[in-house]
Amino acid sequence: QSNTIIFAIPLEILKGFDMVVPIPLHEERLNERGFNQSEILAKPLAQSLGIPFEDNVLKRVVNTKRQSGLTGYERVVNVRDAFLADRLSVSGKRILIVDDIYTMGETAASCSRALKEAGALKVAAEIICKTCKQELKAFRIPASKR
Repeated sequence: QSNTIIFAIPLEILKGFDMVVPIPLHEERLNERGFNQSEILAKPLAQSLGIPFEDNVLKRVVNTKRQSGLTGYERVVNVRDAFLADRLSVSGKRILIVDDIYTMGETAASCSRALKEAGALKVAAEIICKTCKQELKAFRIPASKR
């Protein structure tokens, strides 16, 4: 088992953030699984960038269903209001969130909303893998309806 993660993107693109934050798992899911895959990816990225890794500023406060197998609309509803950010830690900060898989982007969008509501200045997401399911690619909900 290798502890090396190779990033295929130029790291200079990701400079300028104040912290790197993994997409959190709910405490029950973390206890069940024993690890957070986004955290495993985010830590070495933060080290490579020379940016603090912060895994306690964003919490998943709702134990959501797994996104796999859900329809597009179900994915939107599943993660809506599932995250809460620590206002004191994120206010005025530029935050890079890290997730393992992008299908529709709803998990990252929900995290971003929570961070922005807590006062984050800028939020961007770095996703390691992207799925290509045809029925999900065609599904879009206008931002005003989220």
